[in-house]
Amino acid sequence: MAKIILVTTGLRGILHASFEMAQRLIKDGHHVILSSPRDRKEMVENEGFDFYELPFISRQYAPDLPLAIGQKNRFSRIVYRWKNRKRRRFTALKKAVPKEFIAFVKTEHPDLLIIDVELHEYIFAAYNQKIPFILLSQWYSLWDRPGLPYLLHDTIPGRGFWGSSFGIKVSWQLVKCRRWLIFNRQAILSFQADTRSILLALSNEYNFP
Repeated sequence: MAKIILVTTGLRGILHASFEMAQRLIKDGHHVILSSPRDRKEMVENEGFDFYELPFISRQYAPDLPLAIGQKNRFSRIVYRWKNRKRRRFTALKKAVPKEFIAFVKTEHPDLLIIDVELHEYIFAAYNQKIPFILLSQWYSLWDRPGLPYLLHDTIPGRGFWGSSFGIKVSWQLVKCRRWLIFNRQAILSFQADTRSILLALSNEYNFP
């Protein structure tokens, strides 16, 4: 029998799917604990499972601007971020460290973690702690695969230019370019205190490839 901790965001879709997974694992003789950074204790325990609530994850790691600065013009806000960039980035990175999750898994000593693919901080920490883990996702593929259009487009493979093999490749490159521009704009304007920059810094700190 293995002790398995199944961690989801706590959003209802993935949470209900995790109930079925947990039930099957328990039926196979494993001890399963469900966990999430949302208060789902009553819902989970009503289904007959053990539950551990983790602190809510805020995707805004950088400290808020002081009220007086926030009311000034955009240039003044950028100047403030630049002058305080090191302190803001240090504070944001410290906030991103999932301390309670780390303490939780150290206490429970699970044989396996099943972690929602969107919980990046927990994934990095599990890797750093050398705890076996697999990723859980209820999404269709969001990754570039041969012949597979980007999920949020209405392209039908085999129809028209965008549905051709070449058109799909071009479409993916356009998506990647747009996302690259968005991510880099956020990083530049925040002086690398934006969420993505902090997650990249956290992954480096935990030696996550």
